[in-house]
Amino acid sequence: MRTLLALCLLALLAGPAAAARGRSAAPLDTLSWRSIGYRPQWTELAKARAFPRMDTLATAAYSQLVARQEPDSFKVGVALLDVVEIGALAGRGREGLLLEQLQRTLAIFSKHPGPDSLTLARAIRASSEVHRRRREFEPAVRDARRALAMYERALPGDDLEVASSLRQVALIATNAARTDAVEEGRRAVRIMESHFGRDDIRLMATYSALAGQLNMAGDEVGALEMMEHVAHLLEIQLGPDHPDTQLTRYNIAILSMRVGDLVRARGLFERGIEWELARPRMDTLRVANSADALVECLNDLGDFEEAFAVQERARHLSLRAFRPDDPSHYEYLHQRGRALLGLGRGREAVACFDSAAAYQAARQDSLSALPILFERATALRVAGDSAAAMHGIELASRIAEREGDRAPGFYEGALLWAQCLTDAGRPAEAAARLEPAIARAITELGSGGPLHAKLVAERARALVQMGDARAFEVSRELAAMQASLLRTAARGFPDRQALVYARGSGLGLDPLLALAASGKLDDAQRRIAFDRVVEARSLVLDEVGSRLKAAHRGDDPRANALLDSLAQARGVLARWLVRAESNHALDSLQRDARSRAERFERRLADLGLPQDVPGGAHPLDALGEGDVLVSFLEYAAPAGGSRTERRMLAFVARSGAAPEVVALGRAAELDALAANWREDVSRTGPDAERRSRASGARLRARVWDPIASRLASASRLVIVPDGALHLVDFAALPDARGGYVAERAPLLLRLGAERDLALVRSSDAPIGTLVALGGADFDGATAPHAATDVIAANLRNVPVACDRFRDVRFGALPSTSDEVGELAERWRAAGREVVMLTGAQANEVELRRTASRAATLHIATHGFFVGGECATPAGGARGIGGTAPAASSGSASAPSGRQTLRLSGLALAGANRRAAATGGDDGILTAEEISTMDLSGVHEVVLSACDTGLGDIAAGEGVLGLQRAFRLAGAHALVMSLWPVNDRATHDWMSAYYGARLERGLGVAASVRAAQLRRLAVLRAAKLPTPPAAWSGFVPLGD
Repeated sequence: MRTLLALCLLALLAGPAAAARGRSAAPLDTLSWRSIGYRPQWTELAKARAFPRMDTLATAAYSQLVARQEPDSFKVGVALLDVVEIGALAGRGREGLLLEQLQRTLAIFSKHPGPDSLTLARAIRASSEVHRRRREFEPAVRDARRALAMYERALPGDDLEVASSLRQVALIATNAARTDAVEEGRRAVRIMESHFGRDDIRLMATYSALAGQLNMAGDEVGALEMMEHVAHLLEIQLGPDHPDTQLTRYNIAILSMRVGDLVRARGLFERGIEWELARPRMDTLRVANSADALVECLNDLGDFEEAFAVQERARHLSLRAFRPDDPSHYEYLHQRGRALLGLGRGREAVACFDSAAAYQAARQDSLSALPILFERATALRVAGDSAAAMHGIELASRIAEREGDRAPGFYEGALLWAQCLTDAGRPAEAAARLEPAIARAITELGSGGPLHAKLVAERARALVQMGDARAFEVSRELAAMQASLLRTAARGFPDRQALVYARGSGLGLDPLLALAASGKLDDAQRRIAFDRVVEARSLVLDEVGSRLKAAHRGDDPRANALLDSLAQARGVLARWLVRAESNHALDSLQRDARSRAERFERRLADLGLPQDVPGGAHPLDALGEGDVLVSFLEYAAPAGGSRTERRMLAFVARSGAAPEVVALGRAAELDALAANWREDVSRTGPDAERRSRASGARLRARVWDPIASRLASASRLVIVPDGALHLVDFAALPDARGGYVAERAPLLLRLGAERDLALVRSSDAPIGTLVALGGADFDGATAPHAATDVIAANLRNVPVACDRFRDVRFGALPSTSDEVGELAERWRAAGREVVMLTGAQANEVELRRTASRAATLHIATHGFFVGGECATPAGGARGIGGTAPAASSGSASAPSGRQTLRLSGLALAGANRRAAATGGDDGILTAEEISTMDLSGVHEVVLSACDTGLGDIAAGEGVLGLQRAFRLAGAHALVMSLWPVNDRATHDWMSAYYGARLERGLGVAASVRAAQLRRLAVLRAAKLPTPPAAWSGFVPLGD
């Protein structure tokens, strides 16, 4: 368990005025037995933290006395004791010398004034402090209690020296991980409050010492309340940047982590490290402690990659600050093992846990070793060695039972026991073991925290496996709890961190969806399950988007300044991306820029601006007559033992009726079918249509046909995809009659979340200002030069190795000039305003300046998505070959390190001279830069480019590419491509799309279908093949 750090400076501030309340003493002993906190000259210097000056003055005074008096005289002893007390404050590394000096003072005071003198008590108490700083806790406790007994014998019970000694006993007990000094801490507080009241700064060190004991004794809530009071007073009286204010915030972070408020804890740790690193003289030990605590917090949040990265960056500090026999070194090994375990590096994790356990065994500290034993058993369970895991749990449990209530790891042990029991097919025993743990967690930590949620999740898993009637209520409770936790994280974290938290903690829907797929829920229960889905889907996107929208309102100058800083920081981040020579270099160069950008995001969240509360009709109530809503969901289903397998289901709903549930089978099989079809629709050649129809028919049979049988009389089908289905254009699937789904299905409307249905605008929304970008001058004033990655002039794509984005050159797209020119003519003919950005004007600065004026924003250029495993698309496309989508690899999780928002974007004017760019316009507009723009007034964004709908897929959050960026920016509807699109064919498709929008007054989704059908008709009239690549590929999101 992490202990709280002491506010040593504040212990000095009892003040000389208070000394009068103490016992009168012999003249020689009047001030000698009072600590240096009673000398005005020392307290004033201490407030200014002028410890070197204090040290110099005390040493000089001592030297002068030694020159004039006998070396073992009383006054020399008092001066030397001043040197020791000040030396303990002045810095680490001198404890050995201080201990030698203390031995001399103790020898002096034992003779004069004598063994019962208060001056000797003061020296003994100073000895306890030096031992504490040397982490020699047994002699520290012994000396502290001996000094306390001497003061209590000689002084009234309410004397401040008694309070100081009580505080010292409590402080050392906390450092020694003991809980036997809570009452001493309470007595110290009562004495100090009787002298100074509750709101005096001189009580802060005493409050801190008691909070440390309350924390060790398990009263984290009481400790947190006390430390928050301390922090409030310190900020008022010493300022927010005073070292003791910062130290108090560290303690609050530790306590916040203990009570489950990981969002707050992470922010406090990160801000504290930032503050410490900015100091002229960095405190190495404090940074190492804060970094190690941050790693623990990140592990608790499930952000294992960031946890490992932080520890690697701080490793040299930790190894320098923590001695091999220091408990902090043990904690370092413990947290490193946890991060490695989370990253799937099980063998390395077990090695770390073994090293940490060996350290505790050498200290004969079986109690502190408990968390390590449980973590090691977890690693063995994850590795599939259930027998070894159970053996480890039994060993740890025996220790825990022997130690009783004071044993750490109670919850971890109960959770792990239950997991192994459920794995072994003994869910009833698992559920029984969890019930007392859940009750205790609610009593000690409150309801709804992360630990409580983990216990409830395992109980739900056990009850579902049992077929217990309580499974539904527990599963519903879990889903609501997890949504609340995720909402809190999204409101306090930057977007990337919130997504990582969501991935690590999950949405809490798996048990509920497993019950829904089983067919055992009644109508009311299915409605409740659907409501939980509605609440959880795209929750991070909604919260982060709402935060950005609130900041863009312009009501708060602090928000405006932070938005500007965030946009600049993300611009710097983008420039590192486009200049990086390799993925390895990219990781290295982005780290600092990412931290800076996320710092501004976090500060924006800290403002707590009023955000719009998602409202409107419930999705089922927003459905009109003839509407059918299909919500696809991936979930983890039990697959025997500790294994799970991803499965897919769909809720099919009409207005006024409970949703039906359609089980669609293994998600991995659907991933493979979708990937094969996507590969086939991207092909060219004489057999392209035959191949795409064959693979499309297999996919249709699994994901469309089971739904189609429930679409009788439907006129509009609202689809909310999940997993690999985000990258499927359902309209382009072949039907059984030789045509395509687009020709006979209802109107298809795709949404990112069910809640968006309440925001869908009517199809007769007015056509406003057009901002159209195309024909960008990618070379600008720089003459083209030879390069292997130059694109042919008629293409909108680049074959590129994914780690060589720096070398990519974008070829001209002449059709995009014609496209936006014709579009402008149509708009002007309708009497609407047009802003055209072509040639050199098609740049980042002009797009940012004009985009917010648009009702329709049309961007015709190269799109790119750069990732890990690269695919080279067919020629004649507007984009860069991107990665194979995450869904096709069998994982629905986004990468935790490099967020996809930074790996996708649009090429604008000057893109081919981006390496030489010195300002904010480098010719590349990344998705992360787009997300900070204010597009809340834009009705539709049309991305006339390749692969603009691609990205990695995050469970419950959709695709993390350009489409997410435009949604975060506030755009209401988006038209995007799911595969490479031919330059000329795109021009023709867009002409048909806008014909439907302007001349027929159709909405976005209806215009997309009209363009698809128009292109099909043209191809058939010309007796040409109709592969989906020739007429489809663009899909709408929203309307």
